[in-house]
Amino acid sequence: GYPKLAYGGIPIETADINYTPMSEAPEKVKMFIGIQRKRSMLKGTDVLLEAAQKIVAEMPELCELKIVENMPYSDYVKALEASHVMLDQIYSYTPATNALLAMARGMVAVSGAEPEFYRLIGETENHPIINIDPRSLSDVETKLRKIIENRANLPTMSRNSREFVIKHNDSITVAKRHLDFWEKL
Repeated sequence: GYPKLAYGGIPIETADINYTPMSEAPEKVKMFIGIQRKRSMLKGTDVLLEAAQKIVAEMPELCELKIVENMPYSDYVKALEASHVMLDQIYSYTPATNALLAMARGMVAVSGAEPEFYRLIGETENHPIINIDPRSLSDVETKLRKIIENRANLPTMSRNSREFVIKHNDSITVAKRHLDFWEKL
């Protein structure tokens, strides 16, 4: 029989997204979190926020946190583009639209990215998403601290994020996957 399910992916118009390669490590890492109060506990942004605030309090000379809430989309994008790391969600096996849009801009995403996700999409080398243990606040803190302490790696991480989205989520690629699946049926 024919397969009834296939991975399609979330389509991202990568050609329409501003991407400026990071030429060097920033002196101060700019983290970004968008909060939807009604969905905070569902996505784990409450945990991400608590961890990020602790890290900023520990290392204020090395990092800062931009918190946005209930903002028009164009303002949200401007705030996002001025950042290096996006804190998205923790209760997910895969990155969702916000993380992928941030990655297309060259940001490092803290989001769901379990090994099963990378196996599903056939990605064996480029694992740019910072996956965290949702059961452990200390794991979130450790991973954020590692990003800040190793900020010299941010230009490479930024490129890897962009390349990942182009390879797996560019709208043409996703459309082709859907057409290929349809043709097989």
